[in-house]
Amino acid sequence: MRDLIMLSTHRAIATAYLLGGDEDLREGMSEAQERGVKVILVGVDPPTEQNLSPTLAMEADDVLILDRNFLEPHFRERAEDIAPALEPTDPRDPDDLARAFAAAHVEREGLPLARALLERKPRTIPPEVDRLLLLYAAKSLSVGRVEDDFRRDLRKAFWSALTELAEE
Repeated sequence: MRDLIMLSTHRAIATAYLLGGDEDLREGMSEAQERGVKVILVGVDPPTEQNLSPTLAMEADDVLILDRNFLEPHFRERAEDIAPALEPTDPRDPDDLARAFAAAHVEREGLPLARALLERKPRTIPPEVDRLLLLYAAKSLSVGRVEDDFRRDLRKAFWSALTELAEE
């Protein structure tokens, strides 16, 4: 968002295309528009849910929705990265999902790396592991984005599952 503000401040752009629709883009979009930049919000046709903030869409100069079928051939999930060794019993249960993902992570990365992860200070999931965890959860739940509460529970359950595996 900082780039959009800087480019509009220096009058380096006349039109900006924002791919995404989170509410946190609103402030930067408004600032750019105040400086005369036309802002076009670009979203992807969601299969089951809305992926653009209604407020952001109303304030944009234009909204462009890309057809999912047009984009899908150009993107793919790396199945080897998100397919766990064990399938969760109940994909709606963050504990089950986390256990399956943690088991696959330990199998792929090895127990020494899992133990090193548990010893990190501050105790945070590395971004690349967190991304795969959330991708796995979204795929298991058949959603585009995992809700915040579920995400928080999933991360907590991942630490618990990893701790159990490291103690074996």
